[in-house]
Amino acid sequence: MGVTFQEFKFLEYINNSINFGNVLTIGRQELILNTKDKIRLNLLNTEFSNDKFIDNLLLKKFKAISVNSLDNSDFEGADIICDMNLPINSNKNKFNTIIDFGTTEHIFNAPQGLQNISDLCKNGGTIIHSLPSNNNCGHGFWQFSPELFFSLYSKNNGFKNTELFIFDTYNKYDFWKVDKQNLGERLELTSDVALYLLIKTTKIKE
Repeated sequence: MGVTFQEFKFLEYINNSINFGNVLTIGRQELILNTKDKIRLNLLNTEFSNDKFIDNLLLKKFKAISVNSLDNSDFEGADIICDMNLPINSNKNKFNTIIDFGTTEHIFNAPQGLQNISDLCKNGGTIIHSLPSNNNCGHGFWQFSPELFFSLYSKNNGFKNTELFIFDTYNKYDFWKVDKQNLGERLELTSDVALYLLIKTTKIKE
């Protein structure tokens, strides 16, 4: 779980359209950048260079008001301990931005985990995911299809401004926008490299 080169660029992209406000990360999110990445991102020899987690980066660079984290245990010092396989009973509608970079594929009850993420987000808030999509067999329980998020994060379900992108783990320069399929059509993606989905949506109602 963490921010690689691609997730960092996605955060920069999102930063142009939202205020991060009070942030909740699903799992402690590590800063997973090598020296070349830090040079490309202008992070080398900055106050973030040696940080293990992204909290300080979100506060200082992306102007978040606060950063909290949720996890199944406290082994990495998460603020909120809960099992995302079960319905949450607290902290509902509390956070402006929910960041799920590489966690939901490790939640066996993925539908409940996604419902919890929605419940934790305020109306008007932003939900952000980076999740495995293809050729990641063995990385967690699940690989995700764009169709799931286009269906889940729809206007009828209380969301707007849903955007999906895809990137492969060998390309550090590009991610590609995925357009919603027309009714009755399939959106099928195949590849010979590992693919990840980047998702952004705005919650407008319960």
